[in-house]
Amino acid sequence: MHIFDQFLNNISYKFNKGYPDIKNPKDIVLLRKSIIEVLGLTEEENYDDQILQLLADLSDDEAKKKVITYLSKVNKKEDKNDDKLEENIIEHLKEKNIEGSVVDSILFRLTKTNQLQQFSDYLDKPTITHSDLLKNNNLNTLFESIPLSPPLKSQIINTSGALGNITFGKGELAVIIFLKGAVKFKSKEQKGDVEIGGHVLELKQDKFIVAPTSYINRASKLDLFKGTKSKEFIKKYNIDLTARTPWPSLIVQANPTKEEVKEVLAELYPGLEININISSAEALNTSIGLALAKEYLIDKDLFLISKQFNYICVENYNMFEKGIKSGLIKFQLASDIVPRCYIE
Repeated sequence: MHIFDQFLNNISYKFNKGYPDIKNPKDIVLLRKSIIEVLGLTEEENYDDQILQLLADLSDDEAKKKVITYLSKVNKKEDKNDDKLEENIIEHLKEKNIEGSVVDSILFRLTKTNQLQQFSDYLDKPTITHSDLLKNNNLNTLFESIPLSPPLKSQIINTSGALGNITFGKGELAVIIFLKGAVKFKSKEQKGDVEIGGHVLELKQDKFIVAPTSYINRASKLDLFKGTKSKEFIKKYNIDLTARTPWPSLIVQANPTKEEVKEVLAELYPGLEININISSAEALNTSIGLALAKEYLIDKDLFLISKQFNYICVENYNMFEKGIKSGLIKFQLASDIVPRCYIE
């Protein structure tokens, strides 16, 4: 039997699952202690090089035993304190609708970086409010005052993807954890991601869609223009739909009448009221994007985040329109039916 397999067999009784679960921070700590014991070290020797040097310099064996005994007692007290801190953190996160493997991941990071106490203290008395969120425009500066290490805060801000049965976008976990009164929104209605102060925020990142699902179609240009009026338009102006040029540009470059464009868009977006502007490809694209946003932004607060974690809070359509007109929010020329948005 391989020596490591034999080692795991010998310590398996110590773990709830019969083996160390690498996603469980308590199992990681216990495994580390077991390895230290096998190597004939002490917890203190492994954690603190200065204590190791002190013990090495002690020539009196009795004095050395007393130091080790004392440090062992201190370590046991610290373990009990850590358990209380973990329980407090788990309870706070549960109140925010954060449970399961997400909590395990957070506790693992806190244990690894020795920041259980700071994190627990902050959850007891959070200082960042919804009002602070509205006054700021960058997640890193918003959370700058929180007494945790910058690398840990950065890890939490950058957390994304699936953790157990919960999916997070970048920045979402940090907003839920660090904002006073914020909770992971739970509802059968897919209204948003974070609930705070009577507001439900829907987080959008990078190239995001602001449009009702009924209008979303990932089709190529060739598949989009299949309606009767669309086909007539393409044929009349001899438009090459295989060109890599975005279709709003192809339409404007053909120099059609406003009425012709209205007929094409009526097929692409049935029932959507569009205040059409064909002065440029960007103007046409924006008029379509704003019409879709107006349909979408009903009882929603958007929380728009850039790759650099700059953000904008949009509480209604008027704020969204102002953001577009000021250049804070931008539309990318549509490649399919919906112009994507982004902020810098």
